[in-house]
Amino acid sequence: MRTVEVIQETGPKANSFYFLVNGVKMFMKGANYIPQDNFLPRVNKARYEHVINTAVTSNMNMLRVWGGGIYENDLFYDLCDEKGIMIWQDFMFACAMVPPLETHKQNIYEEAVENVKRLRNHPAIAMWCGNNEIAAFMGSNYWGSAKGAFRNRQDSMSVINAYKEIFHSILPAVVKGYDDEKFYWSTSPQPTNWTTTNPDSRTSGDVHFWEVWGGKKPIELYLENIGPFMSEYGFQSFPDMQTINTFATPKDYDINSEIMKSHQRSYVGNGAILQYMQAWYKVPKAFPNFLYTGQVLQAEAIKLAIEAHRRAKPYCMGSLYWQIDDCWPAASWSSMDYNGFWKAQQYESKRAFEALLVSPIVKKDSVQIYVVSDQLKAVDAQLQIRLLDFSGKVLNESKRNVNVPANTSMNVYRVPVKELLKGANRNSVLLDVSLLSQNQELAQNCLYFENPKDLKLNKPVINYTLTKDKDGFVLKLTSTQLAKNLRVSAGDDAIIFSDNYFDLIPGKAKTVTFHANKALKKSDITFLSINEAAM
Repeated sequence: MRTVEVIQETGPKANSFYFLVNGVKMFMKGANYIPQDNFLPRVNKARYEHVINTAVTSNMNMLRVWGGGIYENDLFYDLCDEKGIMIWQDFMFACAMVPPLETHKQNIYEEAVENVKRLRNHPAIAMWCGNNEIAAFMGSNYWGSAKGAFRNRQDSMSVINAYKEIFHSILPAVVKGYDDEKFYWSTSPQPTNWTTTNPDSRTSGDVHFWEVWGGKKPIELYLENIGPFMSEYGFQSFPDMQTINTFATPKDYDINSEIMKSHQRSYVGNGAILQYMQAWYKVPKAFPNFLYTGQVLQAEAIKLAIEAHRRAKPYCMGSLYWQIDDCWPAASWSSMDYNGFWKAQQYESKRAFEALLVSPIVKKDSVQIYVVSDQLKAVDAQLQIRLLDFSGKVLNESKRNVNVPANTSMNVYRVPVKELLKGANRNSVLLDVSLLSQNQELAQNCLYFENPKDLKLNKPVINYTLTKDKDGFVLKLTSTQLAKNLRVSAGDDAIIFSDNYFDLIPGKAKTVTFHANKALKKSDITFLSINEAAM
């Protein structure tokens, strides 16, 4: 049993856009969802279960069914009902002007009625949205030469009037007539409902932010561009070698090869991944290491965005990145690839979407630490802040008690960077921040003071044990040197670890659990970190 409302309240500086679920103001955490295959009948029950289970395991509560795809089959919505994943449901219109044909309008009406009646009783359906980005495209330069199709005022008005009739009349009438309890939003993104112009707004409605990646702007812009609901933003990476080997051979192991370029979805292309990588990382020469570093880059970029959105709560009340799944084996924005293998971003998103998040950030030459809680009860905890060098030596440490109110984001600590570092080299230290209760770690995060390419990282030696119990395998790891973005592998990309691509802090033990469909011995476990990827 549940009620869902979309609340838009006028404020002095911004207007809200949030979901009220059973009377609780809820921050939406999740991703955009696209069809899982270009050949739809190939998507079987196991694949549907995998993507929804991935969303649940990754601490998500919402998926946006994108308007450029399909109305999904009943199994998809049944699984979302069962697992507690809410759906932002687009009608199937995206990035294209709709022709002003009367027979087409009738067809649109009938299709909408069929799908609204089919899906309305699924508790997963949280809202209906008329289309994806059509109003945004009509008022922008995205279409370029398509503007030449508007030869005169009459042509322009016929298209605009068709848009208004379909998205401001036909579709909302269907929702009103057949699913009156649901909220209808005419297009995404938009600052206010029922508009045909789409001014870029960070103070109202929902936001698609693509200046990072599409506009090739610096990743750090994620920190500054935050709206009431971030319904689309994304960053690309390549899939793992196991997936690439399904379409490429060793002679193709170059991002500029014809095979690799043809398996690229974005017009920005493979060069954008390289350009962004050069800004943050040392670029590996070995192709597998390049792929790994690209995935870490994607993960860190999206982490930056998610944490910025969550810190801005309650101003921002939703973060849906583009995209959780993929319809073919290619470089794309997905957090798991076409085969369902988790990329680094899937693990990073899982951590960033935890119900309790501790998030350190440098702002105006000060370290600020936020604690974000989606829990509905207050938490009494201890904040532990440790400045470490990369061999684990504690250079500065402090503890303080904090009370974290329910369902809030709050700044709990602030200190000038110089006072915290006390002369330590910025490129040789990290800030290890933990939230503790009765000696149990509730949340943990790291902060670095330079980009990874400028950190003085040594090759780590990972000490580990592998044991098997009735629940699967248990891997216990330690290191005497920081191992940044440590990837654990057991020779099968289908394995989902309890955690992966994490920073292994020297002197701090880490336990990872997982299941495997074959017997494993200790030598089957391999590691790769940013420390050594470009060596």
